[in-house]
Amino acid sequence: MASQTSHPNLLAARHWGAEIRWTHDPDRAFVDVAIERAAGELGQTAFAVPRGGATPLGATGFHLAALELATQLVPQAAPQPGEQTAAQQGPHSEGRSGAQAGAHVEGRLVGPVVVVVAAGSGGTQAGLVSGAVASGRRMLIRGASVSRPPDETARRILELGEGCARLMGTEIPEASDVVVEDARGPGHARPSEEGERAARLALRASGVVLDPVYTAKALGALPRILGERRHDPDLTTVLWHTGGLLDAVAGWEAR
Repeated sequence: MASQTSHPNLLAARHWGAEIRWTHDPDRAFVDVAIERAAGELGQTAFAVPRGGATPLGATGFHLAALELATQLVPQAAPQPGEQTAAQQGPHSEGRSGAQAGAHVEGRLVGPVVVVVAAGSGGTQAGLVSGAVASGRRMLIRGASVSRPPDETARRILELGEGCARLMGTEIPEASDVVVEDARGPGHARPSEEGERAARLALRASGVVLDPVYTAKALGALPRILGERRHDPDLTTVLWHTGGLLDAVAGWEAR
């Protein structure tokens, strides 16, 4: 078993000149406390970034990314006379439901489109949800919780998503916009059997490398997230890959 100090993330941080402070506390939440404390010691020029960069401001990048993805997946065209776009229909239109989420192309509704993302600290999914709501809910964002209970993760995502939308000046997400599946498996930072199967499949089928404790768990949970919709021939599914190559390397070294 590789030692803690050999983890590639730690080696990279040291190589790049980061000052590393250990909390000596098994509670991961104490990391954020230590970050705030360190920022206070450094003075007013220091900006405290919580784990995962999970702040409303940090989520705005993914808000913009969701808008960009929407233009790539669901090209915009002028609706036919008498038709409305999903955004014009409003938040309570049938364009918001899982079966109807899509977009008008040449006056016709196509879809559905489902985006699946691993959810840890929640910032990524929060921004994607905020952006999806801003684009008229033409994409469904579905999270796979890899570190916290799904209900706790969903609450964090909604709070971050609301703050993100306020910063962007767009429609505020609602609780129904945040859906999170439990993909923790044996626990945080521990590979799951379904995740490892998914990682092997992704590598062999498409050459995509997934880390075993984050994105691989999201792909492993994909059949459960999609449910019966996975049989829909018109379904477009996107796995949002957030990196994690060094964690993948660490997983290989641990074997």
